[in-house]
Amino acid sequence: MLKTKTREKLFKAVDKFVSKYIDTKAYTAEQWEEKEKDMAFGEVVFVAEGELYHLLNGGNGKKEWAKLDKIAADHGCHIEQGFHWSWHFCSNENLERERNSKHE
Repeated sequence: MLKTKTREKLFKAVDKFVSKYIDTKAYTAEQWEEKEKDMAFGEVVFVAEGELYHLLNGGNGKKEWAKLDKIAADHGCHIEQGFHWSWHFCSNENLERERNSKHE
């Protein structure tokens, strides 16, 4: 889990990016868990329909993916897709912990 300040900065960066598109919304982990209990993971989650959804799901979204990957890397995260319309920023610390536990 990310430190609170890092999480807040991550949320602001994701929210700023997705707010450029219509039909998008960013959520904190807590907000997302209240909304979608079955797919509750990640530090920050965003959902998209419309243009951004199409760019990230097979459209020509290389530029958008590059920006999102940079946001993730800058905050010690990687991105996992939950539903076809949700993207989850997950802490790399959790990934390392998970990898290590599989090899014990």
